[in-house]
Amino acid sequence: MRDRGFGSTRKRPDGGWEIIYYVDGLRKTESVGKALNKPARATTDQDAIRLLAKREQERKAGTFVDPKSKTYTVNALLDDYEQCLRTDGARSLAGIHSDLKLIREAFGTKKVHHVTPPMLRAWVEEALATPRENGQPYARATIRNRLALFRAAYGRAIEEQRIQTMPYFPRRFRIHNARQGFWEREEVHRLLAVLPTHTRPFVAWAYCTGWRRGEIRAFQWNWVDWTEGVIRIPKAITKNGHGRVVVFREGTKWWPHGVLLQMLWEQRTAARSIVPWVFQHRGARISRQVGWWKTACRAAGLEGKLFHDFRRTAARDLVRAGLSYKNAMDITGHLTMAVFTRYQIVDVRDQQASFAQFEAHRAHILDAAKVLPMEAAG
Repeated sequence: MRDRGFGSTRKRPDGGWEIIYYVDGLRKTESVGKALNKPARATTDQDAIRLLAKREQERKAGTFVDPKSKTYTVNALLDDYEQCLRTDGARSLAGIHSDLKLIREAFGTKKVHHVTPPMLRAWVEEALATPRENGQPYARATIRNRLALFRAAYGRAIEEQRIQTMPYFPRRFRIHNARQGFWEREEVHRLLAVLPTHTRPFVAWAYCTGWRRGEIRAFQWNWVDWTEGVIRIPKAITKNGHGRVVVFREGTKWWPHGVLLQMLWEQRTAARSIVPWVFQHRGARISRQVGWWKTACRAAGLEGKLFHDFRRTAARDLVRAGLSYKNAMDITGHLTMAVFTRYQIVDVRDQQASFAQFEAHRAHILDAAKVLPMEAAG
């Protein structure tokens, strides 16, 4: 092995030459024959020196591309990313695989180092303008989410040292699709009246707690601690990966008319057999399919209403009922204040107290601004 400053060259047992160098602290070994597309025995020490000098120039110029990544396709990148998620125990793998289809169709066969920012932006513009099968173009939020997954796949490959760099991903999307849907009490009563009997407790629980549909489907009796009066939701179930505790008993007193306690007790006594699921039908969890939901909404004259709107509704009603933001978030499972700020859910009591202080301050200013009448001249 001969040290050449930036790296070193050495002759291999097969008669060919290879170079060894470091980029960002990572050791690289490269065959001179493969790099120059020559038979291994036909390469020389001078070929190795020139190739090493070329890699040094690329490193200094910031144009270096790992030779191994030159054959690394986007499809392989996404396959490795999905495998990493599967190993990590990530949720919604089927949904992620479906979301990545759009990326695979556009970039799947391309090499990862061939994907450029202009190429990504051109794809965004085309996707926003091209109608789908239903005649509607992709929503901006859909495109942004797909790009976020694509970028995450690049980031994971860099972490695992499969590639060194990634292209710049356009992020400046103006999204104005914040849903403002809420459920009112009269609408919920209309819906419950036409729902199949076994789905009514399922929907009522969503209305009262704001839990996600998947959390309610996964709700098991071993989460319920009757002694302490709490429900412990494991982190493996939640979307944000944070477990939480929901209290349905206050202190040492059982809520005699507590909604959650009453619903839990009714589900417990209604079960004719021992099943792990709190909300079930004939021993199985409530169906993931939403056919029963759409049919009921249509029958109740509530077409277009979303199950997810129960989350916003619960957050709003819990705050109106006097709970703090923190307690409301513990029940619904929101990790940050984003939902309250995005959907303008406010604590009216805080506004009333602030307005009262403002009124008192304004009255003081008005009193000070009064003009005293002039006394008549003697």
